[in-house]
Amino acid sequence: MADRIARVGWQVTGLGFTRGALIWLVSCWCRAEPTDFFDLSLQELAEVKVTVASKQQERIADAPGSITSYSQRDIQELGYYNLADLANITPGYSSYTSIGENTLETRGQKASGFDNNRHLLLLDGIPINHIRAYSVQSDNHLPLYFAKQVDFLRGPASALYGVSAFYGVIDIEPLEQQTQGSHFSARASAGSQDGEKRLVSNYLFRNTVGSGGVRFGYYDKSASEDVVAGDAGHLNYDDQQSVFLYGSWQWDQGPLEGVRLGTLYLKKEGGLGDFWADYSSEDNEISWETLVTYVKYQTALTKALQFNSHLKYAYATEASTFYDATETVRSQYDYPFHSYEGQAELDWRLGSDSNLIAGVNYDTRYGESEWVEASGVSRLTPRTPDVDTLSLYTQFKTTLPLLEGTLITLGAREDKGEAGSDTYSKLSPRLAVVQRFTNHFNLKLMYGEALRGPSVKELGVNDEVRAENPAIDIADLQPEQVKTFEVAPVFQSNKWLLSLTYFETHTEEYLGRNWASLGEYVNSADDVDVRGWELEAQYHLNSNTKWFFNSSRAESKTSATHNLSDVPDAKANLGLMWGGVSGLPLSGSVVGRWVNEYSTPSGDGVGGFTVLDLNLNYMIAPSTSVGLQLRNLFGKEYYLPLAGTEHLPMPGASFLASIEYHPGRVD
Repeated sequence: MADRIARVGWQVTGLGFTRGALIWLVSCWCRAEPTDFFDLSLQELAEVKVTVASKQQERIADAPGSITSYSQRDIQELGYYNLADLANITPGYSSYTSIGENTLETRGQKASGFDNNRHLLLLDGIPINHIRAYSVQSDNHLPLYFAKQVDFLRGPASALYGVSAFYGVIDIEPLEQQTQGSHFSARASAGSQDGEKRLVSNYLFRNTVGSGGVRFGYYDKSASEDVVAGDAGHLNYDDQQSVFLYGSWQWDQGPLEGVRLGTLYLKKEGGLGDFWADYSSEDNEISWETLVTYVKYQTALTKALQFNSHLKYAYATEASTFYDATETVRSQYDYPFHSYEGQAELDWRLGSDSNLIAGVNYDTRYGESEWVEASGVSRLTPRTPDVDTLSLYTQFKTTLPLLEGTLITLGAREDKGEAGSDTYSKLSPRLAVVQRFTNHFNLKLMYGEALRGPSVKELGVNDEVRAENPAIDIADLQPEQVKTFEVAPVFQSNKWLLSLTYFETHTEEYLGRNWASLGEYVNSADDVDVRGWELEAQYHLNSNTKWFFNSSRAESKTSATHNLSDVPDAKANLGLMWGGVSGLPLSGSVVGRWVNEYSTPSGDGVGGFTVLDLNLNYMIAPSTSVGLQLRNLFGKEYYLPLAGTEHLPMPGASFLASIEYHPGRVD
């Protein structure tokens, strides 16, 4: 079924798309019904509500967490349509490229390659991380053209969200049709960076019964074949082909009122990028596939008591073919995985300033037994252990009448995990105090803990290594844990958002691959301590123009006094965004990004870069716009490091041209 969907996607998007074709870009600022961010006043723009920190709508200044939020308008004017691009301009976040994958770094810590698994990714409130390694889909197989709002939460959030809400949480709210009728929009793009081509579309509708939508995305690029690490025989095979499909329907009236259905399908295929066991090959390839289907039910039991629940089934595959350095001996695998999740939650309003949330969550997942080929020899891999997690959680929020109000958030979650004969139990507490001194100035004090239990990938890999090496003792895996303390003064008015966050993070039992041995997963004996700060400033000149600046610094050290490798020690972003200034049908942005250098175990810095991006959108008709995005305008070549040495060339100067059809609502 999934392969059939993918094949249809390739056939449909292949029409009119020849490699290297240039199509004008549309990234327009259109006043359509679903894009209600475009019609907000200056005060409403500056005080957009977020829910990711506490599951309650609140201003960023009041939220018990450090959050950066992007509206649909921001995303269109920036021209950044995937999570990796947005992470690069978000304080405390960045993205890192390795083995053909974009992975996330947060506050000086990351998990590279296929283990991009220390952030929780929510779509419509449903976790959608890939099942095997619980990795985040941060690349173009999750195009953000359908997003109404994307929120980046920095720091642990296990008290509400459980395992894998470790370094942070990313929450995506989809666009919905607001009035009866339908709305269709589409955007087609092509550019100079490896012949990239994109197509995205939204079809949203609402009638007297309910509302729904179908969102589609397609992406394709060739391999850059850049020379890696100065070795002319070592090239970057980072080609990509991906498809995205997301449909939803919600009943607003009738016997099924409060029921919402959703199905999400993502698939990404491509090369293994810059290296695989220290060499690259054009014949090496990997594919990632995720299918998520869910049902949500929400209803008011009383005026003060709300019931929220969901059931989810997910299917995912990871498949790869790769060769040895002689390109004659083949290995390949195709692993399928399943997961089932159920959650029930009560939200009790105790008064105008207090509420209590209590819930239970159960998640079970496993990987099937499959035949694989290892160095030309076929073998049967065992079924992975079932990973079962039962969680009980609660959160209490109240306001005390001190000064302009003291917002107290107190939460805790007990996670009980079981994987075969291995079990663990961990209580993750959370405390946040937000003191309002004036209507605009708050001070936040926050403490939180999180855990990440061993995934089906880590347990399955270790079982394979044990089967192949029965004489070697491989220790059982323990959950890794993180603790973070933050203090943040925040100023938020109808024009300004200013915050300065200082944080300290302590990580224990870090789970990683032991490539010096047999490639098994182990808990590190070294703890990791990080100290740093994040500065964020946004200023709305008017309802159409905004500038932003942010800067971050993180110093990460292990208990053996080594710096973590390949994470930026300091970075800054400066940008101007505008839409329809002085009545002109022109919108867009200019963004400058700077990374000082990347850390190395010895403490010496390496790499770093300064790039400038320009995105322009021009309305050529009431329903049509064209645009042009220019990246790395100065065209200077920079390198991302690997193990502390300059390794992979970053993309040079490039353009992306688009055309967009965005007619507004149909009554």
